[in-house]
Amino acid sequence: MNKQYSKEFKLHVINTYLESPHGIRVIARSFGLPTKNYVTKWLKELLAEGVITEDQLIIAGKKSKQNHETTSNPYEIHSLSVTEKQLAEENLRLRAEVDLLKKLLSPARRSSLND
Repeated sequence: MNKQYSKEFKLHVINTYLESPHGIRVIARSFGLPTKNYVTKWLKELLAEGVITEDQLIIAGKKSKQNHETTSNPYEIHSLSVTEKQLAEENLRLRAEVDLLKKLLSPARRSSLND
């Protein structure tokens, strides 16, 4: 069975990808997605819908101006050492966990303040 993801979640994942120096695989892994194909598909969907633009990809460094129209896979690969990749992945995963905990605790705090 395929899990359904909300539009807000998809946009959050794509915005995280655009703001991050990491590639699609790291982002997908940090959000617990089964494959990077989810992020790639959502990116294409949001581009087609006009929610994000090609210029945003270029500015974010996820697409180069030179390869803008000629390359089938325009996403840049960032070269980091193995240790740097591991630390970056852990940092990204921990940030995602903190964001999730903040979202989960926020309604609980509100209800306890109202009591």
